[in-house]
Amino acid sequence: MNRFNQWVAIVTAASHGIGTDYARTMAAAGACVAITDTDETGLAQQIEAEGGSAIAIAVDTSIESEATKMAWTVMEHFGRIDVLINNTAGDTMSAGQFGESPLNWDRHIAQDLQRIFACAKATIPFMRRSQYGCIVNICPRITANSGVLLHQVARSNAIETLSGSLADELEREGIQVETLTSPAELLKLAAGWSRHFSTEAGLSQ
Repeated sequence: MNRFNQWVAIVTAASHGIGTDYARTMAAAGACVAITDTDETGLAQQIEAEGGSAIAIAVDTSIESEATKMAWTVMEHFGRIDVLINNTAGDTMSAGQFGESPLNWDRHIAQDLQRIFACAKATIPFMRRSQYGCIVNICPRITANSGVLLHQVARSNAIETLSGSLADELEREGIQVETLTSPAELLKLAAGWSRHFSTEAGLSQ
């Protein structure tokens, strides 16, 4: 079933790793997908060759002006934005709990949060026009005694808190904000989106 038939989704950092999995999951379920990253690996062309609909946008989403340009590019190509998937699953630091420099700490935490903020800020105005939409922030599940490092705990907690604040602010405007840990969870969430958005947006379920 094409659960996302006619929907338009932006997937950030989608040219590699788990971002590719999210983009392929959306495309396979019928969505039009904007593949965004700082480089281009041909994923959009692969999705198109497989019968899907996708465009590639080279962008550094930690820069607010580039995130804004990204959103406008998607609007110009597809006409709307239904879903934003903020994939910020950064690399693991290699120097232990206290061995990393402040620069690396900033790169792994502050820049990840900036990417989420910049992309949300860029896309929310278009979702508000439609009075529906969903923002998904990818957040690794952190459990007690899981052996994770400090920066992973800090990043995960920060993403959860930011997502909760956005959800509280945007719910009354028909925009949902979720945190997910895997592409499999995305399809489970889709049924709720369909009930919530399809009537308002005129989208197929």
